[in-house]
Amino acid sequence: MFADNRKEKKNQDDQPAVVHYVPFKVEYDGNANVGTKFSSKTVEKVEDSAENKVDVVFENQFRGKPLMGKRLDLPEDYEGIVCTDFRKSSSLNSDIKENSTTSLIKGFTSMTYWNWDKPPSGMDTPAQLLDWLDISKVLHEPIDFEEEPQN
Repeated sequence: MFADNRKEKKNQDDQPAVVHYVPFKVEYDGNANVGTKFSSKTVEKVEDSAENKVDVVFENQFRGKPLMGKRLDLPEDYEGIVCTDFRKSSSLNSDIKENSTTSLIKGFTSMTYWNWDKPPSGMDTPAQLLDWLDISKVLHEPIDFEEEPQN
């Protein structure tokens, strides 16, 4: 089951979620003070790329290990979502799908992805996602077959 809980929580701010895609798993399930412990320590660096473009790269660290990141903006007609999965207690014989609810918490239109001590590039999986969205759009567009003139 899927529920959109954004409308039920009208008292909360309507700001989009701040999303960080990190190259590791944190074994913690609870609130984290990301704003003061991580985001406030992010340093923005401006670099010139080979294509005469200016790239903004972020630098930070997690537990003493260096991270380099880049912000990715989703295309206009896309929105990312942050969900949580609530599982009700169930017996061994019941199906998990019947006892869980996926709940939409917030949406987002941009995210920051991070690499361990390696500058972000177009070869990174999150950056390739944007390429795939472009390819997918072309692949799924309707094809207009024009009739060929008859001799």
